Amino acid sequence: TTNEVPSRTPISLDTDTLKPVVTLVYSRKPRKSKTIDPVSKYKVFQIVLWYLDSGCSKHMTEDRSQLTNFVNKFLGTVKFKNDHVAKIMGYGDYQIGNVTVSRVYYVEGLRHNLFSVGKFCDSNLEVAFCQHTCFIHNLEGVDLLTGS
Repeated sequence: TTNEVPSRTPISLDTDTLKPVVTLVYSRKPRKSKTIDPVSKYKVFQIVLWYLDSGCSKHMTEDRSQLTNFVNKFLGTVKFKNDHVAKIMGYGDYQIGNVTVSRVYYVEGLRHNLFSVGKFCDSNLEVAFCQHTCFIHNLEGVDLLTGS
């Protein structure tokens, strides 16, 4: 249904004064162009996938650029369950937010980043699994890392 709007009768502008009638017309100034640097309007972040491995003896990565305080030193080899052997070419620290994982080994040819459940436990951290989520927390129960 449509409602009919009653028409309005115009109001005459009769004046008894000699003063002119001033009509103010307002217009909006054009907005200033906000030039935004296309790079600065986007946050660039990298998604790095780590696997939590209960059979892994060390924290390991193939991406040396992820490690800080890197020590370039051949430390021997590591053997994987599939009998693949790879060289350990050094170690460093890995920073995740405000958490630093120490002594992460740089392993040539490794195709995945691996966190060792055993190494976390050796560092007095608890590793807990609940459905599809993993929690790594200190002995006071403060969650340090969470993954799914």
